Amino acid sequence: MKVLIYGLCLLFASSAFGLEKLSEPYLVTYGDLTSGIKITSYFSFKCPHCVELFRREFKDIKSQYIESKKISFTFHPVPMDLLTVQAMACLERLSDEKKKIFLEAILEELDIDDQEFSSILMEKAMEILGDPVPNLRERSYLSQTTAFNAAFKFLKQEEEIVALPAVEVNGRLYSEEIPDKDFIEGVLNGL
Repeated sequence: MKVLIYGLCLLFASSAFGLEKLSEPYLVTYGDLTSGIKITSYFSFKCPHCVELFRREFKDIKSQYIESKKISFTFHPVPMDLLTVQAMACLERLSDEKKKIFLEAILEELDIDDQEFSSILMEKAMEILGDPVPNLRERSYLSQTTAFNAAFKFLKQEEEIVALPAVEVNGRLYSEEIPDKDFIEGVLNGL
């Protein structure tokens, strides 16, 4: 397990942000993709700022901006840690609606300091969603998943995300901005 985490950390240190995002199975999208403003939030399940931002602001972002069709909002995992790769292994098995349920349930209850608890939480969520992944915590299983390969490929790109969370609006990366309500309001008002 430590070897897998170390390998992912080494990859992230030289990782890249590029135009090639992870594929659809790993993304969780809310709202109408035909809206004029498409926001992508790059995050990690181990990033305390990402988790806190979700807990503090996402319900309001959802009700004020997504449900009113002002924006679409996509969560894009940055697989720099084991927990995020485990989440990707779960997300790739779920329908769009179940991905939202999974993301919301996990981010609300996640303990970023307790890898074992958080991994078990993901396993239990997958059981409840009807697609159990009982070997999610096994390194040999995880390293053979499509999610692991997608994480590896994503992290090998040339440009890098320098901090999390990061945000992209209509294809433009704002690496020093936080995808919170104030930022979204600024985007809606032309920054």
